[in-house]
Amino acid sequence: MRSPSEQPAPSLERALVGRSEAVRALRRAVHLLAPSAAHVLVLGGTGTGKTHLARLLHAHSPRRHEPFVRVDCAALPATLLEAELFGHEPGAFTGARGLRRGRAERAGAGTLFLDEIGELPLDLQAKLLSLIEERSFERLGGERLLPLRARIVAATNLALPEAIAGGRFRSDLYYRLAVAMLRVPSLDERREDVIPLAEHLARDLGARDPGAGEAGRDVALPAAFLARLRERDWPGNVRELANHVERFLLLGDVGEPEAARGEPVSSSPSHLDAGRIRRALQEADGNVARAARTLSLPRTTLRRHIQRLGLDER
Repeated sequence: MRSPSEQPAPSLERALVGRSEAVRALRRAVHLLAPSAAHVLVLGGTGTGKTHLARLLHAHSPRRHEPFVRVDCAALPATLLEAELFGHEPGAFTGARGLRRGRAERAGAGTLFLDEIGELPLDLQAKLLSLIEERSFERLGGERLLPLRARIVAATNLALPEAIAGGRFRSDLYYRLAVAMLRVPSLDERREDVIPLAEHLARDLGARDPGAGEAGRDVALPAAFLARLRERDWPGNVRELANHVERFLLLGDVGEPEAARGEPVSSSPSHLDAGRIRRALQEADGNVARAARTLSLPRTTLRRHIQRLGLDER
C-alpha cells in the first residue's frame, strides 16, 4: 500500500470542481505554476479555498514527496510566531529549554505555506523578507545560518495594496511574494459552479462519513434543495456551501438557520457596539483575526463594523 506522500496527485479537474471560465483559468494557472520554484501569492475571500489551492500547487509539483508545512499567521501571538517559524536554541528565551526546529526548517525541500500573511506583524514582515532574499535564517538564540530549501506559498484575503497604503504591509515583501499571483474567485462570481460543487461535496461527505449519508455511493440532493442553493448569495463561499450540504445530509431539509441568511445574528449593530469591538481588539492586541474569533464573526464582517464605527483597529 502506498503511503499518503506516494499517492498520485488528484487531477485538477477533480480537485478544482466547476465549469466556469474562472475555474478553468485557475486550473490552467496551477498546471503552469506547480512545477516551478517561484513563490506564489494566493488571493481570495474567506472560504474560497486558498489552502486547498496551496495544497494542489504542492501536490502537482516536484516537491510532492516532501513536507507541506502550514503556518497560520493570524492564529499565533506575535511573541510565539517568530519562534514557531524559525525555531529556537536552548535558553533563547524564558521557557526555551530545548532545541526546537521551526517550520521553515521542518518544511525541508517541500512547501512552506504562510496562511493569512496579511496579519503578520511588521517586524516579522522584515524578517520574512530577509528569509526570502537571503534564502537562509537562524534559529532564535542561534548563530549558525540554516538554508531555506522550501518553496514559499502565501495566502491572504486582504487587499494588500490597501494595506501597503495604510502602512500595515511592506511593499518590498509584497513584491517578493508576488512573483506569481493566483486569485481564487468568490462563489458569487462563479454561480454556475454552485450545483456541481454541492453535488461533489455531497458525494465526498457521503463517502467519508457514514453518519452524513450513505457511505460508499453517491448521495443525491433533491431538486428543491439545489434550487435554493442556486438562488441564494454566498458570502462565506465554498466553506459556507459545504456547511449547508453537510447540514442537509445530517438533518434533512429542515429549512435554513436564521443566521445563515445573512450576517450572524450577533454581528448586527444592535448586538455589536463600539465598546464590545474595542474590548475584543484590545484583548487581541489589535489582531483583527483573533478579535473576530472572540466575537464569532468572519474577519471581513468585523472589518466592516470597524470602518462603520470609525474605530482605529490599533
